[in-house]
Amino acid sequence: MAGNYNLGSTVKIPLQVTEGFIPISNVENAKVRKIIKPDGSEDVDFPKNMINVDSEYSLYYLNYTPQEVGDYLVIITFEVDGQEYSTLEHLIVSRSSSNNAFGGTVPRAKAL
Repeated sequence: MAGNYNLGSTVKIPLQVTEGFIPISNVENAKVRKIIKPDGSEDVDFPKNMINVDSEYSLYYLNYTPQEVGDYLVIITFEVDGQEYSTLEHLIVSRSSSNNAFGGTVPRAKAL
């Protein structure tokens, strides 16, 4: 999912669960567990359940609207046969301008 997004735009955070490139159909409790913002703090609106788009292809998503410029870390969890798994995604948010100037260093999310 890593990508660049404009501040204020809605980001569709995706998840597809596969084993050997084959979708797994018995996924449960897919959710965005945490989002760590550029200043290192956690977004307090999480965890949130992801929306199941297609069970056959084990495809889920959650819409998110970042409120700060910088680098975000997204922790996603899901269960298969009672075992919890996790994956990490990231996204970079910049100001929406013709030159995308940050006026300095872009804040980066840090592990707590």
